[in-house]
Amino acid sequence: ILFIYIPKSMKRSEFIIDMSNWKEGSYTQNWEIDQDFFTLWEQTLISKGRFSILCQLDKKTTAIYCTLDITGKVELECDRSLKKFDYDIISKQNLIFKLGEQYEEVSEDVEI
Repeated sequence: ILFIYIPKSMKRSEFIIDMSNWKEGSYTQNWEIDQDFFTLWEQTLISKGRFSILCQLDKKTTAIYCTLDITGKVELECDRSLKKFDYDIISKQNLIFKLGEQYEEVSEDVEI
């Protein structure tokens, strides 16, 4: 099961991907994140924002290849003027989850 860590106060089922019955192949999951998500985190610099997350998974015999495309905006506060401004977020992250008997973090992008 692949999941994104979220606080206990949020419905975990929204972010859980149960891959136990998946066969080899490609799968896609979409999430929409808004400011309600940020209110669940304590002491965060971000209190408002809106994101779209596209998760593309490619399940192979020995690994799962994951690509996360994240786009959206967050409201930040300028350190100098203390004025609030919108900041565009565009991010693409590639992760590899190798399938194995025990957990091991090989690198920042590869977990077993």
